[in-house]
Amino acid sequence: STVVAVPWSHQMIREPLAMPYGRSPRITISSNGWDKPAGNAFSSASDGIAWSNAACVHMSRERGGIARVATDGRDADTGCPEHAGVQLHLITCEYPPQLGGVSDFASTLANELSMAGCDVHVWAPGRSGLSRQPSGVVVHRELGGFSSSDMRRMGGQLDSMGQRHTLLLQWVPHGFGFKAMNLGFCLWILRRVRQRGDVLDLMVHEPFLPLSGSSPRVRAAGMVQRLMMWILLHAATRIRVSTESWIPRLRPLAPAGAGFTWLPIPSGVVVHPDAAAVRAVRASLSGASGVVLGHFGTYGDPTMSLLHLIAPAALRACASATLLLMGRGSSMARDVLARANPGLDDRIKATGLLDDVSLSHHLQSCDVMIQPYPDGVSTRRTSVMAALAHGLPTVTTTGELTEDRWAANGATMLAKTGDTQAFVSHVSSLLDDSSLRSRLGTTALRVYRDTFAAEHAVATMLRRESAAAVGTR
Repeated sequence: STVVAVPWSHQMIREPLAMPYGRSPRITISSNGWDKPAGNAFSSASDGIAWSNAACVHMSRERGGIARVATDGRDADTGCPEHAGVQLHLITCEYPPQLGGVSDFASTLANELSMAGCDVHVWAPGRSGLSRQPSGVVVHRELGGFSSSDMRRMGGQLDSMGQRHTLLLQWVPHGFGFKAMNLGFCLWILRRVRQRGDVLDLMVHEPFLPLSGSSPRVRAAGMVQRLMMWILLHAATRIRVSTESWIPRLRPLAPAGAGFTWLPIPSGVVVHPDAAAVRAVRASLSGASGVVLGHFGTYGDPTMSLLHLIAPAALRACASATLLLMGRGSSMARDVLARANPGLDDRIKATGLLDDVSLSHHLQSCDVMIQPYPDGVSTRRTSVMAALAHGLPTVTTTGELTEDRWAANGATMLAKTGDTQAFVSHVSSLLDDSSLRSRLGTTALRVYRDTFAAEHAVATMLRRESAAAVGTR
């Protein structure tokens, strides 16, 4: 018989000691129905337990903080045994310790797929060679700057590992160098598909720059990016998108009858409950009685133009409020907002760049999150996903990229982009009503777990015929 030993570790169950509402995770072995609290099953990080006749062991956190181990030869959500040992090559323009939404998603996806039984290889920028992560993911930092010589080197290494590889390409045009116009990289992918028989599983995080209202240089880049997108769409066997709003833009460039699948983008910030740490953060920000408004992001110019309007109006509407800016660029954003609003400068704080644990504690210290987006909230926004994953009541904006699901799911309060009065009115109503904040936070967490958590992306990736697909291929 086959014996599989599973260690009790963060690699096998995300946040095993940090379950919501004080609940302990439970381990269910579906082959014999054995079920008991994980705390009773494992006494330390080095302990383990072995099961016989197991084709696959897959552990994931279910809704409400429940963990499952499937050892009966099939996992209902992911079809794990079907994919056990399947080799997948994830190609990404950034990977930890590099910062960014694509980096967070690529890391989460790689680790989750590895835990689902796949043999996952990540190909990332750099030239530092090969390393193996605790989850089993093999990271090849071999892509250099995505030049033709870099791609030849990667191609040679792929060829040495066998034939007909599955390439999971995380696509955002400005991530692959050459001033966001790396046509040669796209042609290399096409050649791999046509000549080597590789299968391209394309994930479109962002497709191309807009043409209207842009400078001649940006329009030129936008045209090249559309050609790049055309090449990749025609090379792809499967096409996935970070938001359904991309589909109408991609369809004219795709082959006739091409299908598109929406892939959920989970939060890149793991929840780390610690009531004492959160109290300490709040005390340092607002004292015992004040309220905390939060914003998490990277503070690009379009978002800053919205914060310039919303932040001072929200602070003036609530005299006891402090605004906490979190994320890369937050210190500079704080200085800009403080200079523009000298009477409010002592009520605007910033964290700068934080480690994941501290960032989670600062997020939890917020009473209400204000997350305006110039093109509207959408499922590709990992910053709003972080708020939902932490169960935080959130006010955000609707715009051209906002999907219908946001009005339907009730996970946030919505105002049209540019309607500062409506946005601030929502913030004020939440600050004035603790029960409303509690209900909205509870809904946010439920929607996140039911729709956006990492296991949903993995299930979609491994499902042969996705129910979310639009059209056929």
